[in-house]
Amino acid sequence: MKYIILVVLSSAFLNLVLSQTQINQDICTVDISNMTVEQLANDPPPGITTGCFDKNLITKVLSSKEHVLGVMECLHPEYPVCNKRGYRFIAEEIYRRSSNAGQCRDCTERENELALFTMKLLQKNYPRELRLGLSYIG
Repeated sequence: MKYIILVVLSSAFLNLVLSQTQINQDICTVDISNMTVEQLANDPPPGITTGCFDKNLITKVLSSKEHVLGVMECLHPEYPVCNKRGYRFIAEEIYRRSSNAGQCRDCTERENELALFTMKLLQKNYPRELRLGLSYIG
């Protein structure tokens, strides 16, 4: 199942400033509890990992079509346009972490469960955008 767009809309959205070294991304290393989704999209804090994501945060991110479309614009195969640093990172993370089958090669079980949760929300609220986004990475 191609659910990597979820991994980026959830896990990669906040993974902007990870270093190139191997980091356990399923452990939250920063406090984002006082940050808004808009702040995370514009300027994610250094050191943020996918461990900071939960269903509540994913639901907040996906409550705005602007965020979904923002990432999709970055994913466009011919004319990518990224208006926010968080969106650019998510798009890069989708391409980096997905295999030819659209699976996340290095996701933990928890990250995969969150990816499935995100995919279901996208299918329910933005089915057209989900199909289009998957065609960009497929």
